[in-house]
Amino acid sequence: MDVRRARREPTMRDVAALAKVSTKTVSRVINDLPGAGPEVVERVRAAARTLGYRPNLTASSLRRSDKRSATIGVLLEDLSNPFDAALLRAVEDRARQNDVLVLAGSSEDDPELQRELLTSLAIRRVDGIVVMAAGGHQDALQQERERGTPMVLVDRPPTFDGTDSVTTTNRVSSRDAVLHLAALGHRRIAFLGD
Repeated sequence: MDVRRARREPTMRDVAALAKVSTKTVSRVINDLPGAGPEVVERVRAAARTLGYRPNLTASSLRRSDKRSATIGVLLEDLSNPFDAALLRAVEDRARQNDVLVLAGSSEDDPELQRELLTSLAIRRVDGIVVMAAGGHQDALQQERERGTPMVLVDRPPTFDGTDSVTTTNRVSSRDAVLHLAALGHRRIAFLGD
């Protein structure tokens, strides 16, 4: 036997044959839909475990009427930056709660790289994109939004209509911090940051 040849992934048809049920029954069990009794559910799950069956989400999304892929894209400036890494982690945590996979990339604040990564995410039919726009360059984002891709901008407000954004209140927060320090009697107040 040639060990270089990949083993064929088991299909729903294989699970159905082993469990002695129809592929429709396997589909119902795999997708947690009603219509199969407890004994049949256990038999199908046991067959799936035995075969090492994993659902093909790409094929599944092609059959779904809503065309959802259960993936979102996250496009940040630099994933090695602690702020960006923490933001990605928060998005991943929330996505995981909803069985959604996150595909992420760093634009390095380069408009051309941002466009390339945005296109790459869009052709993979992600369900939406969370993006930190490259400084002042939002044309590609606007074009993708106009194509119907759901999008949320983070850390930078959009320069075009129809897109949600989540930004920090740097100016207001800085003002509040200075006023607080001044109220405590501090007079020589400095800020260090990038």
